[in-house]
Amino acid sequence: MPDEDLTNDDGQETPVTPDEEKPARSDNRFKDLSEKVQTTAKERDEAKQAAEAAQKEVEFYKGFSKVSSKYEGAADYQDKILEKVNSGYDLEDATISVLAKAGKLTNAPVQRQSPAGGSASTSMRGDDDKPVSEMTSAEKREKLMEMERESPGSLSQTLRSISL
Repeated sequence: MPDEDLTNDDGQETPVTPDEEKPARSDNRFKDLSEKVQTTAKERDEAKQAAEAAQKEVEFYKGFSKVSSKYEGAADYQDKILEKVNSGYDLEDATISVLAKAGKLTNAPVQRQSPAGGSASTSMRGDDDKPVSEMTSAEKREKLMEMERESPGSLSQTLRSISL
């Protein structure tokens, strides 16, 4: 454009608008910026996925020693168990699945005792009578029906004595 004559017929210069001056340059600039944003977002997502995968692997190795001591032969199938864990399985479920598929599941997991601690015994009572305050309404009704079956008319006598 510098080679062109910018004067009009009256001899005055015509002003050059910014749109005429830099259209190609601004388009390239926006295109470059959008590419940079996309590249940065992609790199951030990849880094986040790598960090999550590393965290899962660390958690796997922390828990694997406990599980391998519980199940014989689990150490031989560590890679397959890791694949299952990475695909979404729980560590113990993955171990059982892999060992069962390989036919190496020899012992079932040890059944744990009740997690509730304490020194009080929790034995079930047999035919001992509960106090009325501890009975549910269904138990109270059943007890009254039993009393009526044992001695007919005793229920009505009991109700009369209470209403006095």
